[in-house]
Amino acid sequence: DILRTAFPDLNNLGKLESSASSLVSFASSSDSPVEKQAKQILSWALSQLQPYTSSAWEVLRESAFTNTLSKLTCLKTELAHDGKDKLLAEVDSWCDALSGAKLFTKKLKEYMKQRKFAKLKGMHPYMGAFVTFLKAQSLKIHNSMLLVHLKVEFACSGGDIWSDGLKLLIKLGLDEVVLAVPPNAETNGESWLRASLLSRIADDIQSMEVQNCEVMRPKLRKAVGCMVADLKTLKCASVLEPLI
Repeated sequence: DILRTAFPDLNNLGKLESSASSLVSFASSSDSPVEKQAKQILSWALSQLQPYTSSAWEVLRESAFTNTLSKLTCLKTELAHDGKDKLLAEVDSWCDALSGAKLFTKKLKEYMKQRKFAKLKGMHPYMGAFVTFLKAQSLKIHNSMLLVHLKVEFACSGGDIWSDGLKLLIKLGLDEVVLAVPPNAETNGESWLRASLLSRIADDIQSMEVQNCEVMRPKLRKAVGCMVADLKTLKCASVLEPLI
């Protein structure tokens, strides 16, 4: 079909539906017509997320979400009319997630054109929530998307300068993501992390008032020391050795 022709590495959709059964309860004989329709549309909507399991996600356009959002919006009207509150809430969550994904896709394209730090941060309001949503569907997100997600999270992390941001990345799976980068990749795990950390560090330093630089120096030195110590504890420490 069209989906498999466009993305030949898609998983078997029967397996996909099975893995997502915790979220989408497929139609049973006791379902009303609108409930059966809702579950069929949600199953179909799930299949439309398959590009995120391969590098195909990198070339998606905002228009990729238009048809799915249109179907879900119409479905919301029918569910509200029939008083199917549980399914309505589920469809609402899908609409919110895909609307966010559409905005994330727009911000990603803007970043790819200019590669500015501010453009990278512009993805933050939308990307984290969408990654969480994809994981909730039991989808195995492609590693290239996880790399972008972690870079965005570090760029926008709060708390103590830099070291808390790295702890967040570790909590989000930095170890596994770095180890999943192929050794012969154009940008290896160490180069990616170096660029991700330094882009944030450079932006922070450039935005400091000159008179505050000396005052901040001990705190910055301590933050870098904490980061090195944390990186040394990871399974991917040998990959990151040039950085550490």
